[in-house]
Amino acid sequence: YQRLPDHVNSTLGPLAMGGDVQVYALQFEIAFNERLSLVATKDGYVDINPDGALWGNESGFANLGAGLKYAFIYDPANSTAVSGTVTFEFPTGNHDVFQGEGDGAANVIVSGLELWDDFQLAGSAGVHLPFDGQMATSSFVSAHASYEVSRWFIPLVEVNWHHVLEAGN
Repeated sequence: YQRLPDHVNSTLGPLAMGGDVQVYALQFEIAFNERLSLVATKDGYVDINPDGALWGNESGFANLGAGLKYAFIYDPANSTAVSGTVTFEFPTGNHDVFQGEGDGAANVIVSGLELWDDFQLAGSAGVHLPFDGQMATSSFVSAHASYEVSRWFIPLVEVNWHHVLEAGN
C-alpha cells in the first residue's frame, strides 16, 4: 500500500492527485547452495486509485523481474554476509499501470548484513539500468537496524534514499 501525494508538480504547475496504489505480489529466493540463489524480485497485480483528475482507477499486472544473487562474503561464524545481485526486469506488464514500457532493465545491487547477538545492521545500494531511454536510470541506498527484544517484538529503524540519475521518456 502506498499513499499518493496530494499534488504533483508539472510544467503546468501543481496538479491534484491523492489516492493510493496497492500491489499484490510474491517475492521468493531459491538457494542452489550456500552462496548462489535464484531471486524473483518483481511480479504481481497493481491497483491504482487516484483521487485527482489526472487519470481514473487503473489495474493490471506488473513487469516480471528475476535474477541471481551471490554471497561474496559468507561467514556464519561471525554472522557476516555481503552479496551481489543482478536481476533483469522484463516489460511484460500492463501499460495502464505504467508497466510494459521499453526494452526492460537490469538491476545491480550490493547488500551487507552484520549480526551481534540480538542486534542487526543491514544495508544495500544499487542501480536500475534500462536497456533503452523509455525508463529512468535510478539509484538507491537503504540502511536497516533492529534489535530482537523477544521473538515477537523486534523494533527497527530504516532509512531509504532513491535518486533519479536520468529521467526516461
